[in-house]
Amino acid sequence: MYVANTGFNPDAYTYGQGTITILNPQNGDHFADVDVGKNPQTLAVGPGQMINVVCTGNYFSIRGIIYFLEATSHSVIDSLPIGGDPYWPVMNSSGVCFVTAGGWSDDGFVFCYDAVSRTVIRDEDNPIRVGTGAMGLAIDSLGMLYSTGLIANSVTEFDDQGTVQVTYPVGSGPLSLTISDSRTYIGDDVVVIPDNVRLGKPYPNPFNESVVLPLIGDVDKLIDIVVEIYDVNGRYVCGLNLRQEQSINRYIRWNGVSYAGKGVSSGVYFARLRGTNQVARMVLIK
Repeated sequence: MYVANTGFNPDAYTYGQGTITILNPQNGDHFADVDVGKNPQTLAVGPGQMINVVCTGNYFSIRGIIYFLEATSHSVIDSLPIGGDPYWPVMNSSGVCFVTAGGWSDDGFVFCYDAVSRTVIRDEDNPIRVGTGAMGLAIDSLGMLYSTGLIANSVTEFDDQGTVQVTYPVGSGPLSLTISDSRTYIGDDVVVIPDNVRLGKPYPNPFNESVVLPLIGDVDKLIDIVVEIYDVNGRYVCGLNLRQEQSINRYIRWNGVSYAGKGVSSGVYFARLRGTNQVARMVLIK
């Protein structure tokens, strides 16, 4: 068990040394108290069972930092300044961690970073913009994310590239949320694809600006189709969801942009229809 201790002093309204207490709840053994940054509020388990500690800072002079705590050695091995006031983390299947970060005037903010390479993808200089006062965060089995807007009284749905899909009006002051997802898993795959749905040949191929990935079969009733893009080394590039307007024409389009919103370099890429073993090869030439 990992417990985040903020070191909060209610009399002075200040934060002391942030620590993580490591316990064994089965026998009560107290393994360690590990120093981290200012105001550690939330934790997430990342790839390799690395504990990601979200330190929010003091909301004034000390900004947000992510600490990486190794479970086996009970020690901090790295830290990643991300800025802002990060709060609630959610890790996707590719090891990208999304973190709500408030935003109390015009837009709410969500940051994200690669928990494998421990590099920032989007921070306070380039946030994902959602409903004002972003606090709660959840992810569904297709990788779509949902953030609550405490001030906006809404929930914002967005994809792993930060593109907002839908905004749902909700009650006053939504803080947290959870998702009851009835879809089932086999490994990392979501079983939602009938046998007669296939991934067709990409065109144009090679491509320069964008490529069309045709979908063949009974696509009309399926809105939960996801195509994942990987590079030639097997690294995840992004996930593409079937849009409503695309479902009419039975295709998904990729514009050569990664989940971080950056254009990828020339080379060989592979499209995989999630929930199947269907893979299509593409060549990007710039």
